Parts: sequence; structure tokens; C-alpha cells
Amino acid sequence: MTKITWSCGVAVCVLVVGCAGAPPPAAEVASAPAARAPAVDADVDPSPSAVDPPSAGLMLGAGQMCGEGTVSDGRRALYARGCAAGDAEACGTLGLVYVCGAGAEKSPAAGRAMIQKACDSGSDRACYSLGALLVDGSHMPQDVTAGVTALDTGCARGHMESCEAAGVLRMATSSLRVQRYGMTLLGKACQGGSAEACANAAVAYVKGVGGVSKDAPHAFALATRACENKSLFGCVVLANMYITGTGTKKDEARGAALYGAGCEAGRADSCLGLAKCQYLGIGVREDKIAALATFRRACAGNNGEACRLLADAGDTHAAFDPGGKSSAAAAPTDPMPVGPGVF
Repeated sequence: MTKITWSCGVAVCVLVVGCAGAPPPAAEVASAPAARAPAVDADVDPSPSAVDPPSAGLMLGAGQMCGEGTVSDGRRALYARGCAAGDAEACGTLGLVYVCGAGAEKSPAAGRAMIQKACDSGSDRACYSLGALLVDGSHMPQDVTAGVTALDTGCARGHMESCEAAGVLRMATSSLRVQRYGMTLLGKACQGGSAEACANAAVAYVKGVGGVSKDAPHAFALATRACENKSLFGCVVLANMYITGTGTKKDEARGAALYGAGCEAGRADSCLGLAKCQYLGIGVREDKIAALATFRRACAGNNGEACRLLADAGDTHAAFDPGGKSSAAAAPTDPMPVGPGVF
């Protein structure tokens, strides 16, 4: 019989885009003080060519850009007409049609050229789309340097999603000088209204990476701000901090509630956190049957750890509760357990 050992905290993964879903109720998060911009050392390397290729899954949102259905011939013709008339947004949308093969024969090269034209013509959204697609490499040949250059272009024009994406990519790079510049971009994006950037900066301050010192109270302020501003990733980080008492007074019930709200909104790592809490009885009533169902939900959302735990246990209630007792279930100790996608 396989024994299951874990703590309630989940592995926090950095997702640049694709964080759709409703936020947890506002009553479930504390009011946050204004988050200050991360302070970094002046010794930075902003060069796009210095950015390492990302680990699998870091740019998941790019893979979702082609999931919005097929464009009709009539709409494609109108986008083409708008692009020919000089509308940058029309060129960007038309480029995605060709990249994705969503209403036209798939042509990544032609699509890239159209999106590049849109970016060059002033569409910040096109710069962001081009950067994410080039870094991801799922729908066109991967070119990390060109992708980061496109994101930097959008960021320089004040597009905060581009700043956040460029910052996260640099935080995932091995060079400390590159990471420091990544923290600069995350600070800019957080102050500019990007909730995802605030969430990613919170993780950096918990772990003390990117040229900043560990600062759990500041990380808590950033995570709270992110969650209040509808970042589901931010709510996962905040839940971890409540569960473990990192940067705030431990409040297991609040942490479990945040996991639950995120799970209902469709975030798989929130479901994983909730399942562990249900299994261990942390912040909620211990309920092995409910935990099994929530693990399955997390696995269905492509959370690798949830799928592995299900496989290890044989995906049965009996395996999850051998002899009617929790098997070697440890109390949470690490506020940010290392896992895929963590900087």
C-alpha cells in the first residue's frame, strides 16, 4: 500500500498569462497596504539575448491563444481589409488567425509577419502576443531572444502585461544580473496595475531571489494586493502564506477558503491545495472522500502533482486512508515548496 506524504502548501508555479476565472470573494482577503516597488541592485543585464529558454509550462498562456474558435471567412476578410488600410489591431488579429489556422490555412511564418507588423505599427497587444508565442514555441518556431525583444517593446510603451511577462522570464534565468532586471520589470508592472506581477514579486520576496532580501511581511502585502485585484495566482500565494503563517498570523481557515475559491474558479493548483487541506483537516473538516474528488479535479486541470498522487495511491478512497488513519501526513512547514515553474 502506497503511503502518501505531503504538506498542505502547494508548489507555486509562475504563469505569465492565462489566469482566467472569477476572483475569491473580497471578504476572504485582508486589506493590503500599498506595495512598494522591489528594490534591486544597479548591476543588471537587460539584454534579451541573455534570457534562458523557459522551462516547460512557464508560458502556458501562449498555448491558449489559439483556443477561441474559428474565424469565419467574412470576418477574416474584414480583418484583412482593416490591416491593408493600416489598422494595427486588425493586422495582429489576422496574424493570430494564420498562426492558429483558425479560419485560414495555418501558416506560422505569415502569421508572425502580420503580428510583427502590428507590433511595429504600435499595437502593444500584438507585441505581447508575438513575444509570448515566440518564447513558447507551440505555434511558431521558438525564438526566445526575438520574443523577449517584442515583450520589451510593449513594456517600453507602458503595456504592463508585457513588463510582467518579460520580468518573469528573466526571473527564471540563471544569471543574477538578468534576474535583477527582471525584478525591476516586475516592480514597474506591479506599480502599473499588473496583479500577476505583484504575485510574482511576492514569491521573490518570500524566497529572497532576484537580488532582493527575504521580506515576508512585504511579500504578504504584495500577495494580498494581487489577490484583491483578481489574480488567482496571487490568491494561491496568499493561501500558502496564511496556511504557513508566513508574513502574517497563521489562519488555516482563511487559507483553505482561498484555495476553495480558486478551485471553483478553475485554477488547478488551488484545487491541489484544497485537496491536501481536506485530506489533512487543515482549515477545513477532514474529509478523505472529498479530498479524493478534489485531487481528481486538480488532475483534470493538468496539475502534475495531483495526477502523480492519484497514481501513487491507486485513485481509491481506501488507498488514501489506509486503516482509517492519515498515513504520515506532515504538518505544513515550507511556505513555498519547490516545484515546476518556481523561480
